[in-house]
Amino acid sequence: MSRQSQKDRMLQAALHCFATLGFDGTRIKHIAEAAGVSEGALYRHFASKEEVARALFLEHLGAYTVHIQTAIASEDSTQAKLQAIVQITLNWYREQPDAMTFVLIGPRPPVEMPKPYPVDIVADLLHTGQMRGEVRSGNPRLLAAMVLGCILRPIIIARAPPREAVTFLEAAEAEEIIALGAWGAVANQ
Repeated sequence: MSRQSQKDRMLQAALHCFATLGFDGTRIKHIAEAAGVSEGALYRHFASKEEVARALFLEHLGAYTVHIQTAIASEDSTQAKLQAIVQITLNWYREQPDAMTFVLIGPRPPVEMPKPYPVDIVADLLHTGQMRGEVRSGNPRLLAAMVLGCILRPIIIARAPPREAVTFLEAAEAEEIIALGAWGAVANQ
């Protein structure tokens, strides 16, 4: 097996460990066991658990940020932009639940946060919406936290045991209901 595929397997194993055990609960031995490699092999690629977490966090947060920036750039109204963020976030969760959990839900690893962070993007979007009269008054960062809460809380509940019993995020109307809830929290009505 090539070193690159071994490294990729280690990163995937680490992502799963961080998503399920949390950053603090994950040990190098957990990652090595999940990847089917020795701890020494892991240390040949990464100096520490923090280095693994940093690489994964920056990669996945960066990709998510680019996706939401691209999606909202193609929409006109604040409501349509929020709907695009809901769609991107739910699709990301469906495709990469461990990455999403690690980056947006779980305790943040000790990593310097890149700019812009998703809450900054949403706050800027809501501030612009306030200037256009579409979004109610209030601190844009607080309103952004409310919007993200509307999006992330259903995902948190869907990840809670027993996961098999919670399939509401699979339903076709999930995106629409969540987007309407997020918009209802901030709309200037």
